[in-house]
Amino acid sequence: MPCPDFDVSIVQRSENMSAVNSSAYLSASKLFCEYDQEHKDYRSKQNELFHEEVMLPVNAPPEYADREKLWNSVEAVETQWNSQLARKMRFALPREVPREQYVEMVRQYCQEQFVSRGMCVDFAIHDPHPPGHNPHVHLLLTLRSLDEEGRWMPKAKKEYVLDEAGNRIRDASGRWKSRKIMTNDWNNLGNCEAWRHAWETIQNEYLERNGRPERVSLQSYERQGIDRIPMVHMGPAVAHMEEKGIRTNIGDLNRDIKAANSLMAKIRNALAALQTWIAGLQEKKKIFMEEMAKLKEPTLSDLLLDYYQIRSEERDSWSSRARLKGTVADYEKISNAAAYLREHGLISLDDLHGHIDKLEGRYHSLSREMRSSQKRMNDIVSIQSAYETMKKLQPVQDAWQKKNFRSAKEKYHKDHSEELDSYRKAVRLLMKVNGGKTVDHAALKAESKELAAVINTRTGELESVKEELKQLQSIQYYISRVLPEEKAPEKVSISDRLADGRLQTDRAAGNEAEQPERKQNIEH
Repeated sequence: MPCPDFDVSIVQRSENMSAVNSSAYLSASKLFCEYDQEHKDYRSKQNELFHEEVMLPVNAPPEYADREKLWNSVEAVETQWNSQLARKMRFALPREVPREQYVEMVRQYCQEQFVSRGMCVDFAIHDPHPPGHNPHVHLLLTLRSLDEEGRWMPKAKKEYVLDEAGNRIRDASGRWKSRKIMTNDWNNLGNCEAWRHAWETIQNEYLERNGRPERVSLQSYERQGIDRIPMVHMGPAVAHMEEKGIRTNIGDLNRDIKAANSLMAKIRNALAALQTWIAGLQEKKKIFMEEMAKLKEPTLSDLLLDYYQIRSEERDSWSSRARLKGTVADYEKISNAAAYLREHGLISLDDLHGHIDKLEGRYHSLSREMRSSQKRMNDIVSIQSAYETMKKLQPVQDAWQKKNFRSAKEKYHKDHSEELDSYRKAVRLLMKVNGGKTVDHAALKAESKELAAVINTRTGELESVKEELKQLQSIQYYISRVLPEEKAPEKVSISDRLADGRLQTDRAAGNEAEQPERKQNIEH
């Protein structure tokens, strides 16, 4: 199944990041950074590199096709200590699409979404060993527009606020009021979602072109309206342990989620089938009752008795022992169904319809509570994992902060970039999900235990719903055998037709070919 991975971030100088370094990483090359006078060397990753390329808008200088010149130019124009240097993007490539189409696919996406709007795009396709298991693409995008002569434009300009007469206005301090106007809309909040949707569209286009049935969506299950609990991302370390047969907390949690999703899917399918059946049955009933408007509608119990009579007629040619065995089995089934109807006060088809609706409402309520509880459990696992990462890498972060000179600080960052990035990612997750870096492990453990109990209880209730649906499916079968598939030729009730033997005559006249098949289905 295509992977919906799609990540966007900013290369920021305040985080000791470098556009040249990012470009060297994605292209698995060695580039010289004029800003810090250092070589950025990632040639050791060339075994992962499948393709690298720089795409330029029409007004860009041709020399920017050399990524070293392009990104050094960007570094030079960004003079602030906290400058935003570039936008980074990383997303998965669908393994179902042939590998030789990846370049065309990425070029099309970059041209339509970025180059056509004036951005320079530096991209590379990585396919780590073993080939084909994790193909993905890295993009590095410029943030400044280029003017007609290929010079970098400012990201924003100042515009004075004017009164109705067109004169400038002073604020309380005596300064002229002004506002900042962005020179392009590349940082608009809606762009990220539009870019995600565009990548989703292109993936599905290529999947369809290659005759693949899979389709990908980059929206969450909730936004797609999918009644499913999302799995927890395991990461390479946990995945490796699971592959070796070592059970992990995240692996166990994902197995529980998979089981819950399977149970919910079975219930959804059964409910959908019953709702479709009852809707069709109501339509048949409407036609039937229009023709028999003067007659009383048969109750559900009447229909069960009608089914029991039909089964008795079908056993006329059986041996006495087989008839007895079949009669006892049918009596037990009908008795169980009748008991279920009495227990829930179901008399008419309308009652049955309302009961199925009520059962569906109960399922959705349980499902929502389970998804909410499971999401919180996933968050707790993420908090605990992020805290362990932060705690483990805190000495690396402290050592970097203690460096007093910029050159020493930048060298240390280069040597420990992965650890520092992991530390910051863990801190960001803690701030977002936990609200701070301090974690109350006892409270989380107690909450997790309570949530597990809630999930266990709701799972039991869902199993109960599933068992009810089995009984309803049996009742569905019994009624479907009795109610006519076509309009009745005469205005005579089913009970009357059974009483005077006409139903049996009709069956003998028109359905003799079906008798052998019915005898084979005596277990119904």
